[in-house]
Amino acid sequence: MAMIFTPKGLRQAQAKLLQGNVLNKNGSAVSRIELTDEKEPSLTAVIGKRSITLYSKATRGKRIQLGKLGESDMDDRKWVSKVREQAFQNRIAIKNAKRENRAILSNSTLVTPGELPLIDYLDEYYYKGIFNSRKAKPQKNSKSQKAMRSHFGSFMHKKLVEVTLQDFDHWKENYGKPVIDSFAGTLTKPGVKDVTKERYFKPLDAVFNFAVRCGHIPRNPFLDQEGNKPTFIDDKEDAGRPLTREELERLKVILESRHIRDRVFCLMSLATGARPCELMGISLNDIDFSRKRILLRAAFTKTKKTRYLQISDKTADMLRDYIEVENVDSILYNSERWLFRNYRKGPNYGQRMKEFRRPWNSIKSAAMIDNRLYDLRHTFAKEIYTQKKDIVITSRALGHSSIKTTENYLSTIGVNLTEEILNLDSLLY
Repeated sequence: MAMIFTPKGLRQAQAKLLQGNVLNKNGSAVSRIELTDEKEPSLTAVIGKRSITLYSKATRGKRIQLGKLGESDMDDRKWVSKVREQAFQNRIAIKNAKRENRAILSNSTLVTPGELPLIDYLDEYYYKGIFNSRKAKPQKNSKSQKAMRSHFGSFMHKKLVEVTLQDFDHWKENYGKPVIDSFAGTLTKPGVKDVTKERYFKPLDAVFNFAVRCGHIPRNPFLDQEGNKPTFIDDKEDAGRPLTREELERLKVILESRHIRDRVFCLMSLATGARPCELMGISLNDIDFSRKRILLRAAFTKTKKTRYLQISDKTADMLRDYIEVENVDSILYNSERWLFRNYRKGPNYGQRMKEFRRPWNSIKSAAMIDNRLYDLRHTFAKEIYTQKKDIVITSRALGHSSIKTTENYLSTIGVNLTEEILNLDSLLY
């Protein structure tokens, strides 16, 4: 039997054993059971009526006792995590020993893990060793390796021990440069922003952290002499910039001539501060006009918790008009339909809109602004805090899980507390 080892789960299994609910093939109660951890297959637990003992598999069918649950001074959850890590280290050591023995028997030169090319190391060690990646997920591993090869092609055939910080600096400087037509002098391909480069870099950094933890390389090559990781954004304001008054006015003018779906989507983002993914997950029956609120389901929120958006009277009127226009060509009104949908299928059964990239690029180009779609949420955050002067209200409106998150958020977008109080409705409608 297999399960993810937790103190609660192991004790529940022991309780079933004591109650006589665990039977063998003959239908009689057993005196002990043996389980395997799903996160670390070399970790096993022997559960008896008096104790729960954890073992790590060794060579030739033997196993090493790692301890008993409840006998350590540590917290039980931390102890289980520590034992899982120890079992993993034992498994890696056994694998290295077997590799060394095979090399000696075949009279070949031993290749240590750190001397493997990165592309081979991913298959031989990384994808098989990380705790959160199970053997039954080859598609996930293949997709991850394909993405790494696309972004870090120059790293793939280099040995782990040969990768240096200079290699990374060269990649950061040259990867994703904008392409300009030399004849026309126009931009034919936009460059990759530092925020995107940082997202690409994190999986690669995780591979080298894993190699250090396993003892395959002495140090992460991406750390400087002081042990700091490379920075991608020097100025915090580059991470998010609210729209100015002039930019907001230009945006409103452009939205008047756009498709009603695109116009309402942008105004909803400005009026509620909802994340784009949250707006795309709204269906018609999630809107409660009587209470003037919208349900955001947990499947579409960043915190994976259900929350509500409060809307003003003008926002509610805008949504009523939008829904009425959207249902003009419908044969039957469907309350299960997505609020923001694409038009690949019929009016009643259209799939939900999954991205707003193309419409937003067209809108911001016409409005002569260089903001991201997410900056509409930053604009809402700045205006709501300027009005209320209350960090708690702002945190709830943004759907943050803690006040600390909101404080960091506001400092990142450069909130000016001396700015005059504004009315959001007067800015938007």
